[in-house]
Amino acid sequence: MAALAAPLRRAIFEFALSRDEPIERDEAAAAVRSGRPIASFHLEKLVAAGLLEIAAPTPKPRLRGRPAKRYQVRRPLLDWSFPARNYGLFGRILRRSERGHPSTRDPRLLAAARETGREVGRDIGRAGGRKRLASALVRSLGELAYEPKLTGTAIHLRSCPLAALSNEAREQVCPVNAAFLDGLVQSVDARGLAAVTDPAPRPGSCCVVIRLQPT
Repeated sequence: MAALAAPLRRAIFEFALSRDEPIERDEAAAAVRSGRPIASFHLEKLVAAGLLEIAAPTPKPRLRGRPAKRYQVRRPLLDWSFPARNYGLFGRILRRSERGHPSTRDPRLLAAARETGREVGRDIGRAGGRKRLASALVRSLGELAYEPKLTGTAIHLRSCPLAALSNEAREQVCPVNAAFLDGLVQSVDARGLAAVTDPAPRPGSCCVVIRLQPT
């Protein structure tokens, strides 16, 4: 996407994606180590491209001057959003399950999803090593467009890579997605991970959360 061709602008957008709350110009400048005018320039370009939007002002304005302008990711992101929606990955699942059996009750479909997840998990484990496994897992989930956020007890997946499909056929798509993530965390070679249904997912987020269990 042309709007993200500039490395600094892309870094600012990635910073905004990583935050649950809106960001200010000074925060963006500090995150990418740039001057404030440059950060403002790129923030406004991202707004013009439809990737960010201006957030409501803070309830308590500053003592002097107007409240600082705040920016947040515009949701839902369009189909050309960053990162790109990974429909090809789930196409592999459907091909492996043998066409002609679209029901998610077919054990072959869910088995195919888990096996595909295991393949991805093994790749993550080899790339990350045990000491860097958590960061490698979060990075890989980000590349798969899940927008992960690591907290003390879980990895929250703030975006559904298959939102366009699950919005139309949630009961068919979500079990396949859950099986894929279950296979992934089972084979990532890390103890204490469990992919479970998120009891209260936010609008637009994934239906699964990865719990970090005591080992």
